[in-house]
Amino acid sequence: MIVKIGKMQFINATAYLNVGEEFSEHNIAVIQQIVMLQNLLKLPVFAFGDYNIDIQDMRDSGILKAHNLQCLEMPGGPSIKLGKIDYVLYTGELKHCIKHICRVTKVPHGPHFGYKITWYGNSNIVGVRIHMPYDLPFLTFEVEYENMDRESKDQKLHEATQEANDILKAQKEKTGYAILGTTPDEIKNRSKIVGEQLALNALTTEIFILKIAKKPKDQYRKYIGRSQFPLFVHDSKPPKGVPDFISKEDLASKVGILKNSITNIINTEDLDNSHKKVL
Repeated sequence: MIVKIGKMQFINATAYLNVGEEFSEHNIAVIQQIVMLQNLLKLPVFAFGDYNIDIQDMRDSGILKAHNLQCLEMPGGPSIKLGKIDYVLYTGELKHCIKHICRVTKVPHGPHFGYKITWYGNSNIVGVRIHMPYDLPFLTFEVEYENMDRESKDQKLHEATQEANDILKAQKEKTGYAILGTTPDEIKNRSKIVGEQLALNALTTEIFILKIAKKPKDQYRKYIGRSQFPLFVHDSKPPKGVPDFISKEDLASKVGILKNSITNIINTEDLDNSHKKVL
């Protein structure tokens, strides 16, 4: 999964290497898969794992250096035997974003243990990251939508559809695909037909909400981008150190609220069947 904390984003992964095989073909392939995922998404990786290889042997093998990975262990080193095989592989730029580390011993699959990581809430990784759209202004949208007559709703929907078409038409002239963002050609070729229609539907919905919520047009870029290809942007600011903590549960909850809200908009009784097809 991709975790976003402040301006920092990273891949949170888990891994298991076969016991007793050390650096077998299978175990090396698992590590390479983590690296491939990192390269595809262009994000740093933080991979918890039961690696079944002594942490020092892992460091001495050369495989981490070859892939720009590091091992994260408890401060002061592992205090129990299993601490030598339960650790984290991560890309180095994440190190300065960690505020505190502690061991979690009460886990369902003992005698292994977990890590509890507290991150700086406004950390910022220098380099490339994926743009994440702002939350759509649903509260304002709902109030304004309820007070509009049918003709006004139809007009806003028509305008949103036209604007979404114009944006994606311009994108297609640049990249050959009517989908915002960028991705490897292999993925583009497989997703072109279905992906372009999904991109249009999502962008129309976003613009429709923004127009009714009366957001200025020059701010749309902050809010759009769902169901498109990833948009990679460059950060140049160094990380900051104001502490804060965002749990996975909070992030998952926000995603669930967004999905449910969009579904409600698409299914509203105020839009006839032809409008539903557009949305």
